[in-house]
Amino acid sequence: AKQKYEKILRYLSQGQNAWNELRLSFSKDKIKLTESQLGLYINELQSYGFIEKLDARYHISDSLLAKAIK
Repeated sequence: AKQKYEKILRYLSQGQNAWNELRLSFSKDKIKLTESQLGLYINELQSYGFIEKLDARYHISDSLLAKAIK
């Protein structure tokens, strides 16, 4: 699970901010992840305050974290 959280944060830091972009990124990296699993990871990251959703796009809340993830 840790690797999937890190992947989501990395994808977001690279500008892949929409749901479909995240799903496509996991698929391109040959990482199996269901829609419900992605939703769970996104919700967890939101509840911990690591990411936020603005206008149907996800963003890392802390700019320092975003730079460190890259």
